[in-house]
Order: sequence, then C-alpha cells, then structure tokens
Amino acid sequence: MSFLQSLFGTNSKTASKLPPEIIEIFEKIRKFMEDENLQNSMVDPILRDNIIGGFDVDELPHGVGEFGHSGENPIPVNGPIGELIYLSRLITKDTKKRLLFHRIGSVEHIDVYETVSIDGRNWDILFLSFYQPRKSRKAPAGYQITDLRSQPLIYGTNRQLAQFPYGLQKAIRDTTEQFLGIPMPPPEVRIAEETINFQRPKDHDHKVKLAFQNVKGWMRAE
Repeated sequence: MSFLQSLFGTNSKTASKLPPEIIEIFEKIRKFMEDENLQNSMVDPILRDNIIGGFDVDELPHGVGEFGHSGENPIPVNGPIGELIYLSRLITKDTKKRLLFHRIGSVEHIDVYETVSIDGRNWDILFLSFYQPRKSRKAPAGYQITDLRSQPLIYGTNRQLAQFPYGLQKAIRDTTEQFLGIPMPPPEVRIAEETINFQRPKDHDHKVKLAFQNVKGWMRAE
C-alpha cells in the first residue's frame, strides 16, 4: 500500500478505502514505472530498436566532462519515458528537495532539460541520452537518486514551457495522461506554483547559452 500512501498521505485512510478496481489501476501504474522492459515495449518500434540496442551502462563509455552536466557525457536513460522517471527520482543532495523540469532542446539523441528544485533555490541544466535500454543508477554531482517506491510520481514534462516552472502542473497532467493513461500531477507542484516566487539566477540564462554554444544543430523543444 506504500504506493497509494505516497499519493494520499501516509497518515490518510483514503488509500485503504479505495475500491479494488481503483487500487488495481494504481498498481498497474506502479508496475509500469518500475518495469523498464515494459516501458521500452510502449514506444514506437523504430525508437525501441535504438533503445534496446544502446549501451547497458550507468555512464556512457568515452564520456567527456562532468556526468550529466556535459553534452559529451549525458545520463543514459531508456527513451522519453525513462527521462521523466529518472529526473523525477532525483533530489538535491544537500536539502533533499525534488526537481521540477522541462525539456528545452535536443542535440541528435541527447535531450537537454532545465531543472529547478521544488523550493526554487537550485537551477540547473542536465543532459540525457535516451538511446539506452535502462536508466542510469548514477546521479550527477549535487544530486542523489531516491527509491521509486517511496514516491512514484512524475515531476516534470518533456515539453518546453515558456514560463517554467509556472504551468508545470497542467503539463504534468497532460504528460502523465499520455504515458500512464491517467492525469497524476503531484500536489506539491501545485503548491509550489502557488507559493514560491521562482526566479532564475542572473547567471542561469548564460548557463543555458553555454550549454549549446559549442553544439551545432540543436533544436528547441516543441
């Protein structure tokens, strides 16, 4: 019942009172988020062949630069679904805060995500390579990976948001409905949008430009 308690609160009796058919739906979602083979089976066949044929590693061989923070050393994940789940499992190492995220562009098989901790303090850019059969078990510097079973929710989108992170709750609703079949934005995202004054640091826009200045042919996310 830990999956349902994470949705309705550990002290709530709501989860235990849900109808069996609703519990079954949530358990299918939990299984989907944990089962990488199932995730891979859900994508387009051409993309799936590239995913399955990729390196089964935590860090790509011959990577150059800081893991996850360099376009030449991106984080291995299994497709767009893997990106969402991997980033949703990251928390800041010092304050244990979850990340909100959206995709800001692509460079061939590498996707570029802008992230911010849910308290609005830590802004970052992370690179992910989505042609791998599984998600890396390694976290970029400054982060750690949480147990999926403790909070199996999605905290971002693979779309670009003009006013990120504002509008993220709706984007997560659309994204989770697309991939999971049910809209499931975490309540913390709505609270953050309503209560936190998110402001990018002065050097953050420059950091975004630096992420792409030496990469030709990058495309903004649609």
